[in-house]
Amino acid sequence: MFNLRKTRRTLRKLFRKACEPVEQPIVDLASGIPNYKPPQEVLDAVSKAFNMDLCYTSPRGLLDLREKLSEKIEDEHGIYYDPDNEVLITHGASEALYSVLVVMLKDSRKILVPTPHYPFYKHQILSLGGKLLTYPFGTNIPFSKSLAFIEKHVVSSRDKYAILINSPHNPTGKVLSRKEVEELSEFIEERDVIVIWDEVYEKIIFDGEHYTLANIQESRSKVVFINSFSKTYAMHGWRIGFIYGPSRIIDEVFKIHKAITLGLNPIPQLAALAALNTNKKYIENILNILRKRRNTILSRLKRMEAFDLAEGQGTFFLFPKLKLPGMSCEEFVKVLQNNGVKVLPGKAFNEEGYVRISFAHAGLDEIEQALGRIENVVTKIIKSRQ
Repeated sequence: MFNLRKTRRTLRKLFRKACEPVEQPIVDLASGIPNYKPPQEVLDAVSKAFNMDLCYTSPRGLLDLREKLSEKIEDEHGIYYDPDNEVLITHGASEALYSVLVVMLKDSRKILVPTPHYPFYKHQILSLGGKLLTYPFGTNIPFSKSLAFIEKHVVSSRDKYAILINSPHNPTGKVLSRKEVEELSEFIEERDVIVIWDEVYEKIIFDGEHYTLANIQESRSKVVFINSFSKTYAMHGWRIGFIYGPSRIIDEVFKIHKAITLGLNPIPQLAALAALNTNKKYIENILNILRKRRNTILSRLKRMEAFDLAEGQGTFFLFPKLKLPGMSCEEFVKVLQNNGVKVLPGKAFNEEGYVRISFAHAGLDEIEQALGRIENVVTKIIKSRQ
């Protein structure tokens, strides 16, 4: 007969033993920083820029870059955004989100955030004096349930709301389907709701498509999009992002943006322009590399009894539920760390009971090594219960 008390004692002993540091390099399955390099065209543009006579640029960003982004958006979604007043270059996606949140909160809007979620959402909202309101979202949750939860807030209150959508989603990898996006469009049509769509992982999709409210003309006036070049083009730390949306919102965001940073660094902007002109094979090659890593992790995790995995369709991340009674996710993460594997607990994303595993930073050989270590730890824990 299974004895939970005895199992917990055994697990505590195992935990103490496993927490003793092991002399071996740690494989990083926590970082979301890609280990691939930017396109050569981007590196060449930066090298060339240092020999140019550069100075302050327009607070809205280089016009050539805004025009190229407008062209990209129309090509991919079929709707035109005016580069003069509907596209804004920002100091990374973080500044973009911050500026948008300031505008929403000044308009007395409450922000609804998906859970689990990228930790920065919470930090920014709270730093601005807002209140964190969450709705359930993820690969194991039908979007209709997410909308039903949101509707309870919106309908039962006289308050105004902004809904933050993150698709592709960090940390679960969920990508909203065309049908789900259309349901969202219908939901916001007759309500005083603004959607803030974080789409920084737009190109990191393995199954499905990046279909958004930018594909639906009727929703155009109620959504603002946040994006960057960090994930797609490995330009992390270059601090180059952009926002697009209706001019009435972008004009208000621009006031905040201009107060924060009068002029953006011209070099990352020139690099971003070069990235947009990069051959599509660059992204295809990156996706092939990431897909191999993802498939390797999926196939191994599915064979381990310790995890319940609902696989997402995009991003660099998997978010399995931990199934080890008597051991918390924080304890499990610490055990893995001391056995040479670094992952993140779900608590960091406001979701207990899960771990986030990233395949952005480690190569395939390192991932294989890490999975062997994880399997070894899980086997020891499960045997201790028998």
